[in-house]
Amino acid sequence: MKAVKASCVTTDEEGGTDAVEEKLEQLESVQSYELEHFDKL
Repeated sequence: MKAVKASCVTTDEEGGTDAVEEKLEQLESVQSYELEHFDKL
């Protein structure tokens, strides 16, 4: 997950702020889903 965030920062430097925010929101939803999934295990 850290590698994905690092690439998002690089995109932000290139001026793709909106795309970065969308990616971060997707990451947060994925992380919360994984936490819920692991809680069930």
